[in-house]
Amino acid sequence: MQIISILFVVLALCLLQGYLYAKKWLDHLSVDLAFEKNGVFEGDQVALKEIIRNQKWMPLLWLSIKFQVSNNLLFHDQASVPTSDHYYRYDLFSVLFYQKIVKTLPITCRKRGFYVIKDLQLFSGDLLGFNKLLHNTSSLTYLYVYPKLLPIDQLLVPFQKMMGEILTRRFIIEDPFEFGGIREYVSYDSLKTVNWKATAKTGHLKVNIHDYTASQEIMILLNLQQENLWELDEFQEESIRIAASLATYYMDQGIPVGLITNGLDTSTKEEIHIPCGSHPEHIQTFYENLALIDTTLPVRDFTEILQEEIPLQSTEPLWFLVSHYHELHLEEEVLKARSMGFTVQWIIPKKPNQQILLEQIPDALLWEVDEYGNAY
Repeated sequence: MQIISILFVVLALCLLQGYLYAKKWLDHLSVDLAFEKNGVFEGDQVALKEIIRNQKWMPLLWLSIKFQVSNNLLFHDQASVPTSDHYYRYDLFSVLFYQKIVKTLPITCRKRGFYVIKDLQLFSGDLLGFNKLLHNTSSLTYLYVYPKLLPIDQLLVPFQKMMGEILTRRFIIEDPFEFGGIREYVSYDSLKTVNWKATAKTGHLKVNIHDYTASQEIMILLNLQQENLWELDEFQEESIRIAASLATYYMDQGIPVGLITNGLDTSTKEEIHIPCGSHPEHIQTFYENLALIDTTLPVRDFTEILQEEIPLQSTEPLWFLVSHYHELHLEEEVLKARSMGFTVQWIIPKKPNQQILLEQIPDALLWEVDEYGNAY
């Protein structure tokens, strides 16, 4: 009789703990995911933190966390690179009562984009493993992966060519930071411009000559049309990298930069248009918008955009058209813009040894990129 009583008590305790875990295992339990940064560049490393808090007296002998993540975010402890677009990540923990656990997962960001982790699945069980417990929850966390900035030594020659356009005297204002030489003093010169060292050396008043910079802005025209449907997206990605690098270079010089593109925002499915600016927050906005572009979505013919923008835009900004697509009708639209007073510099990403001959735009800059996305 005593054995039966003991067995009854044990069975009751087993059922009670199973009931309590089924009802209470989620009480005061929180599971969150958080990237250590909201934005990094393509190829950079970032850490994803799993944060678990169990603020109750019930331990969870095992707790499994499952979430879906893009295969473009490569965890360092993965055995292999996933072949599908997304895969599920599993992590197993043992969480004691009143315990906080933080696990840091290093990640390499393989490709530009905007990555969101929204849904979590939690699996657990009671102390004896009788009941399997499941709960779906959310922990919204996101990461911008900005386009890789191209090395300055690779861009030096085209940048110098482009800066030659900016140092035009079409819209001139004197710039005290651009030194152009020394000349004789004349009566209307300000004493502030006197070069006292040269004056002492020659015995005659000498003044500094300041060069002129264009009082204009930079507008980047980013065309993501493809030459054909089976073409790889590497030309699109390289075009986006060029746009990011141009914007960075010129904004670092204090020159306002804007963006017009037929690329679509992955969230809104709308074309992106950024007005000109050069303040620190502007470059952040620029990077984030470029990260949001979804190259899998169909885009408009860029000639339509040019036809819309030409009547709306001033001829003062210097236009950089970044476009691998180079059909004749786009050439003709660029020529039309030039004939109306717009300064347009065309940059064409291309494969090595690929022959591109523009009949009407012979001054286009050809930018070679190999199949791995390495420009040179």
